Amino acid sequence: MSLKSVNQSHETIFYPFINKGEDFVSEEDSLKIERSSPPPSALILNPQLQTDSEPADTSDQQQKIIIVQAPVFKHPSRLISSIVTTMGLVVFFLAFFAFSGSSTTNFDMLEFGFGGCCLLFNFAFIMEIVYYANLIAHNNTYGIGNGWANFNLVLTIVLVSLGLLIFTSNFVF
Repeated sequence: MSLKSVNQSHETIFYPFINKGEDFVSEEDSLKIERSSPPPSALILNPQLQTDSEPADTSDQQQKIIIVQAPVFKHPSRLISSIVTTMGLVVFFLAFFAFSGSSTTNFDMLEFGFGGCCLLFNFAFIMEIVYYANLIAHNNTYGIGNGWANFNLVLTIVLVSLGLLIFTSNFVF
């Protein structure tokens, strides 16, 4: 494999990527990747420019590419959010079935169920905001796109705002 020009630089490039089913990329496969310039997410390590006076050696003119897989993002706020959401549903259904099973028209148990469910859902949405904020920081670190993470962050902020509005208007005043 030869490069087009003698004056082209010899570079070691760091490419973070997301695993798309490949277990690893061999050194032979990584040398087949030829780029004239690194993508925006690449980090160039030790660029060594070759001058006209140096002899052109084809093995030195090849780019050495190191492909490192970006680590999978995990954050405990996602687990907390799932647990709190489940607890909110359990509180709602327990209050609903306790109200429907009683012969009285006392709405206190049902109101407690609605309020508890709403409050737990809001807490779960706040945990989702924490998760997506950390996901965006992780994606920025490794040069991964943030389109859906930004959308989900804005959506959860809107849902928390609506949930807190419903909670305060129905259960506080």
